Amino acid sequence: MKLGLFTRAFEDLNFEEMTRIISHRYSAITQLELTANYGSKHINILNPDISSIQKCLNSEHLAISNLSIHRDSQLLLGARGSVTKHFFPGNEHEQKEYAKHVLYKCADVAKELAIPVVEGNIGCENFSDLFDWPIKTGWQNQLEVAKAQWMPILEYYNKKNIKYAHELGPQQLAYDLETALLLLETFENIDSFGFCIDPSQLLYTGVNIPLVI
Repeated sequence: MKLGLFTRAFEDLNFEEMTRIISHRYSAITQLELTANYGSKHINILNPDISSIQKCLNSEHLAISNLSIHRDSQLLLGARGSVTKHFFPGNEHEQKEYAKHVLYKCADVAKELAIPVVEGNIGCENFSDLFDWPIKTGWQNQLEVAKAQWMPILEYYNKKNIKYAHELGPQQLAYDLETALLLLETFENIDSFGFCIDPSQLLYTGVNIPLVI
């Protein structure tokens, strides 16, 4: 087992400062979950300085276990608009196009830096469709929208041999065991798609954590 850290804990520091502090003060940590959302001080995912990142990692004896784009990735399906302008400025169309662009770019960067996993959210255009009212096919409609939007991206990840891990949680198409299995089926059990689990998210939605894991 290897001990890792979500770098958002040091979101006010640049990559070099962050890796130096982690290496010198927290020597047990060897893995970084690197926050790569819009505005991150740790990596400009659209124009990363690959050589500088590799140099810092090598000098501090650290590795990146996964890229984290929870906020940006959710903009593909939603929520979008005024409620997510702190994620990325712009209207709904601009936010969606940014999400699509950055998802492809993350696969490229992950491949170049030998990072096996990109972690984020699938999103959900209308979470209220979970209920059978006012229409009984609402949730199935959401899954069909997700398949149309996400399958080309997941196929690209498959070609790059990179995994995309969706974090189970509220306001997402997969938030518990049953919806996770349904989403796997929707995405045709493609090898590039999987899940990550934050127990606090599962507690929030009231699901059985041991059963899901």
